Amino acid sequence: MELYIDEIRINVTKENTAVRLVTEEGSFLFANQTIKETADTIEKNYQVVKAYFEPRIGNEVVVADIKDVSLRIVLHYFYMYNLWRRLYKKEASRDLSFRKEDFEGTTTARCIRQFFKNKYPDRYTGMCMQVLKMSHQEFINYEENERRYAER
Repeated sequence: MELYIDEIRINVTKENTAVRLVTEEGSFLFANQTIKETADTIEKNYQVVKAYFEPRIGNEVVVADIKDVSLRIVLHYFYMYNLWRRLYKKEASRDLSFRKEDFEGTTTARCIRQFFKNKYPDRYTGMCMQVLKMSHQEFINYEENERRYAER
């Protein structure tokens, strides 16, 4: 089955008790999922995330990049929330909807930074600053903290 979110094509298949999504970014396997729950949740979460970041489109960041990074964020959190359902008893009935507090989390910032750094290695800084609403100094501090975190 093919799922289109905006114009982003996602191939969706059932594999035993899991659902596999294949995008241009890669392949994602979500255990204990149905195609319907996966498609509905990802579509709903994508609309929430895209709406949050759309106002940040501007000089450096274009609509297509906001759409792509929004889907990347959604897939990351969907995978994480779904994994928690399986790993932790108290999370067994976790709602897979995107949580508003995750917009300000370091994981979201990492997804954004990784996306722009991979796609635009020579000019990702300004794009990240625009999407993350950081000043130049705040972004430099953020990158330094990320570097220290990675070296631990």
